[in-house]
This record gives sequence, structure tokens and C-alpha cells, in this order.
Amino acid sequence: MSAESSLYPDKDTPARIVDRAMWKYVLAWLWTAIFATNAGIAFSFISYRDYARWGVLVILPALLYAIGAIAALLSLASLIRYLKLLLPLFVPGMESEIANEPSLHAIYLTRALWTLLVAIAARFAISIVEVLFSLNSRAG
Repeated sequence: MSAESSLYPDKDTPARIVDRAMWKYVLAWLWTAIFATNAGIAFSFISYRDYARWGVLVILPALLYAIGAIAALLSLASLIRYLKLLLPLFVPGMESEIANEPSLHAIYLTRALWTLLVAIAARFAISIVEVLFSLNSRAG
């Protein structure tokens, strides 16, 4: 028995057809929303700031940039793995037994979301550090 038949035992009922269509739509929408947010956050890590005058304190923004960039890349990797599960649901001929496994969808989406949240937190922390650096440079 395939995973699809266990998810939808009565394929012929209109309610099941609508349910499956909505399930596909929600999965694709979640992937798109997380991917777009990830792309924006990842792009925000591409910048250069001259922190040379801050000496040893330059370690803090550099560390935050590294954590955020790595988290954004890990999120992207999970989204790509998730896309491999998502494509067989939409493209005829790309049949896959694991594509209809809800637990794998949840694992990859959850992993992508948590690593994206780490990247967002790092980006906020970088912004705070940059504001503090600029306030200190005005005062001094």
C-alpha cells in the first residue's frame, strides 16, 4: 500500500479531491514564502562595512555575519531537499513513494524555518551592533 493511498483512502470523493488540492497548494505556498524570506535575508548578508577602527570589537559583527550566512545556507539546503519532495506532487511522471510522506514534509519545512529564524535573529543582532557602533562614533 502506497503512502498516498493511506493518506487518501477514498480518492473518488469530491471532498478528498479538494482536500488533496488544498494540501498541495499549502505545501507549495509554504515553500515559496520561506524561500522568498530566505533569499531576502541571505542577500542582506552580502555587504561590506569598515569596522577597522573598532579593533577587537570587529569580532562580534563578523561572528554574527558568519552565523547568519551559514544559517541562511542551511535553510536553503533544507528548502532544496523539500523541493525534491514537492515536485513529484505537481509534475506528472515524477512519481515518488516518499513525496506523499507528510512527516518528511514537516521535517524539511521545520528545519528550513528554524534555520531561517536563526539567520533573521543574526541579522537583527547585526543591525543593533551597527547602530551601537554608529552611536559610539558620534559620541567620541
